[in-house]
Amino acid sequence: MLLNTIFLSISKLLKKGISKKYLNYYKNNTNNDNNNNNYYYYFYYYCYYYYYYYNNYYYYYYYYYYYYYYYYYYYYYYYYYYYYYYYYYYYYYYYYYYYYYYYNYYYYYYY
Repeated sequence: MLLNTIFLSISKLLKKGISKKYLNYYKNNTNNDNNNNNYYYYFYYYCYYYYYYYNNYYYYYYYYYYYYYYYYYYYYYYYYYYYYYYYYYYYYYYYYYYYYYYYNYYYYYYY
């Protein structure tokens, strides 16, 4: 979980850095007449890109939560199965003990 957060924060910073790099490129390498238009166009594009990234991050976080919940459910099911197996083993032991008791009784009765 911690590594996942670190990875996502680093990728977020890298995407912001790349966006600022291209924003500075548009500000410095265009004509003076079209400078404001390109700046606002890229500003809207950046906002849209950030919104899209935020939605994907939210979806990824939700999917990760769902996967974690499913894993927890699977672990609980495995624990239940283990408990059932233990119960079955205990039952088998009880049956074996009963068989042993019956066998001794039979042996005692026989003699």
